[in-house]
Amino acid sequence: MIYYLSNQTFKNILLRNNNLAFISELNKLANDINNLFKNADSNIKNMLLKKKIKTRNKKITFIDALCYIFNYSFIEPSKQCVVSDYNYDNNMNVNRTSYYKKELKIPIKFYNDTFIKIKSLLDKYLNKNNNLYNVISVDGTKVNENIFSLTSHVVR
Repeated sequence: MIYYLSNQTFKNILLRNNNLAFISELNKLANDINNLFKNADSNIKNMLLKKKIKTRNKKITFIDALCYIFNYSFIEPSKQCVVSDYNYDNNMNVNRTSYYKKELKIPIKFYNDTFIKIKSLLDKYLNKNNNLYNVISVDGTKVNENIFSLTSHVVR
């Protein structure tokens, strides 16, 4: 079972157990992951320009849309709750559909490339002692509920 701990709570537990080296490694990993997204907005725009799709930054950026979709991936919050929190934190007043429409424009290739980069970072940090870990992510938003059907198509 996995529990969510706030960053400060997690650090306090580790400090009590004298795991300063682990905290240092965790901070390095967080910095490396943040660096992956440093140029995400321009990378997404370049991907879209190659497909001859024009975009604009009237209200929000692709970084805003990524923050929206990543925050929505947590179990509890609704889309409206995520948008309200994000707007409040960033002193913005943007409708939920603007985030949704912006996120729809992000190419799947960007997500795929990002996954590969994050996976390689995790391998770098987790496999230091030749321990082999498999990192698997599953999104269960669409499922085949008719699993025992004789037909091979997905029922929606």
